[in-house]
Amino acid sequence: MERNGWKRGAKMLVGIAAGVTALSAVDARALQFNTGDLMLALYANGQEYYRNLGPASTVLAGPFSVDISTSSLNPLSVTAGAEPVRWSLLSTQGTTQLNTFINTASQFTSAEINAAGTNQGTVAVNSNMAGWRNALGLATGPGTEAVLAASNPASFTSNFGVGGTLGGNFTGAGQQGLFDETLTIVMAQARVGTEFNVLSDVGRAVLASNGLLTITPVPIPAAVILFGTGLIGLAGIARRGRAKVSV
Repeated sequence: MERNGWKRGAKMLVGIAAGVTALSAVDARALQFNTGDLMLALYANGQEYYRNLGPASTVLAGPFSVDISTSSLNPLSVTAGAEPVRWSLLSTQGTTQLNTFINTASQFTSAEINAAGTNQGTVAVNSNMAGWRNALGLATGPGTEAVLAASNPASFTSNFGVGGTLGGNFTGAGQQGLFDETLTIVMAQARVGTEFNVLSDVGRAVLASNGLLTITPVPIPAAVILFGTGLIGLAGIARRGRAKVSV
């Protein structure tokens, strides 16, 4: 009788353990994002944290800020350790070369990347992002977040690596930063006319060591504003000139 009781107890413990494992798997896959959503990823010391910041078009219209230190997942503590914490921002969208583009936070400006002459694989990054999205979930969910072990096949570094090359598709690296480091948000378009992998600066981002992420759009150069103002002024003069002639 004692042996039967032991067997029943053992089976119960196995069932409980299986239930806990299943629950952990569900929690780990709670992050959800759609194409075009801007994702924040922190990774170090075998642990990773992700947050869906929402549509990149909205976030990059900025200014935008979020304090991840208030998260119940404790991302700053989870990723803390001997290794310095690295962070990345990434969004992708598109289905063909003509409509595919990505936004990535980089240590370099678009001009510096172009000057270095390194290879950029915009379409390949978009494909990798789709694979990561499928591993984590497909539904929309701005503000959703998750913590995963780096060894998990669905982790950010499992899909993009740890060298800042976005899976070897930006060979110049630099697509990641450290705390308190200001990064340039670079938009890479797969194709514009006859040109491929066209880059431009669209914003600045900094993740402070206290967990405050701040994103600001790139300001329009004063020369461009003055040029536009001049064009408006010339158009007004031309209209007045036509009005006098008609009189």
